[in-house]
Amino acid sequence: MAPSNGRASSPVSLVGSDADVAFYRRQLAQLGQPILLLGCANGRLAWELCAVVPDVLGVDPSAVMISLAEKARPLRLGDRRERVRFLSADLRSLRLSEKFGAVLAPHNAPALMPSVLDLEAMIATARHHLRPGGLLLVEASNPRPPSGESTLEEDGAHRLRLAGHRAAFAAHLREGRRSRGLSADAIHRLRLRQYFPWELDAVLRGAGFEPTARYGYYDEKPFDPQDALQLVVAFLRDR
Repeated sequence: MAPSNGRASSPVSLVGSDADVAFYRRQLAQLGQPILLLGCANGRLAWELCAVVPDVLGVDPSAVMISLAEKARPLRLGDRRERVRFLSADLRSLRLSEKFGAVLAPHNAPALMPSVLDLEAMIATARHHLRPGGLLLVEASNPRPPSGESTLEEDGAHRLRLAGHRAAFAAHLREGRRSRGLSADAIHRLRLRQYFPWELDAVLRGAGFEPTARYGYYDEKPFDPQDALQLVVAFLRDR
């Protein structure tokens, strides 16, 4: 999700700016392995990243988004048409036999998970598909706590139990499915959820990942609690 700091588009957009492409290219420049995108949206990032990695698989729960991603295929040159694939599937239950050097959850993909339990399932999907020592990149909006409410890490265990059964953010993203002959009922509303940094870290560590960096924007500025965006870099610990 792009931050609402004037440097990108709407804070509920699932598609970022050109700055996000540069960030992910830097992170993956030395990888030299296939990558998996969980929540690839319209495929823009997947098509861009095939310039720095051998193969890309983009997965999204929305068949509409996958259809948009596929529309770009005829415009791609050379072998890039063959090195990017797309699949519509549930990010929580996807289980393929393939393994990847990195898994990305870009453009606020965690917001599609309505509870901490769902987020845990999504991170389990990432773990299942990663090679030993693999890289996980998670991009999420950063909610501001209600006035006077603590977000201290030592309070995290109690708060995590509560957060597993409620949504922290009730905004909706409308996914358009309008076409000739369809009514307004064809508009599918996606309920988005925000996750605090301590929530993400707890879920990541519980799945065997070690967060090693958190940035507040695509230029890799150090994260500040007031930032609208959090970019988390984590590695899978030895199994």
